[in-house]
Amino acid sequence: MAKREIENISRKVESDLPFPLPTINHIYSTEIKDNKGETYSGSGWSRKEADKEAGDKYRENEPDSSGSSSSGGGKSGCFISTACVVARGLPDDCLELKTLRTFRDTYVKGLPEGHRIVADYYTTAPLITKKIDGSKNRNLIYGDLYDRLVARSVNLIQAGKPDEAFKNYQSIVEGLKASYLS
Repeated sequence: MAKREIENISRKVESDLPFPLPTINHIYSTEIKDNKGETYSGSGWSRKEADKEAGDKYRENEPDSSGSSSSGGGKSGCFISTACVVARGLPDDCLELKTLRTFRDTYVKGLPEGHRIVADYYTTAPLITKKIDGSKNRNLIYGDLYDRLVARSVNLIQAGKPDEAFKNYQSIVEGLKASYLS
């Protein structure tokens, strides 16, 4: 059907109604793209609704602690950071995650115990994320973690303070272990 025909039909329907149709001001949409190129979309009457829907779809496909996802697409990465960024509606390839992944692969893995620290993180992070996801306050928790963990660590890295960034990240992860895994 041509665009003009659709517009004419729409005007006809509106003119036959005994009341005016409400004007839809805005429908928000959010897309999250993971590092495999998968896109998770959400929409809603508010940015928060759109972000939540896209984040929920993304989390449904996150790997479990064995590293395999329900979609069979298995991803690796900083699960806590990813969850925080999803709560903010940013894509998986955003500046924050690129910065933290580079930091992990260069600075952290370059430490004497770096490979063990990263392996320990990959063992515990999915368990912590699962516990947080089960909380009714998960969006508040992830928002707080984004501010204290992700944003602060990225700011320190960008300021040329990798030792402080690592201490910040490690202390928060240790606190999460104590809170959620004890």
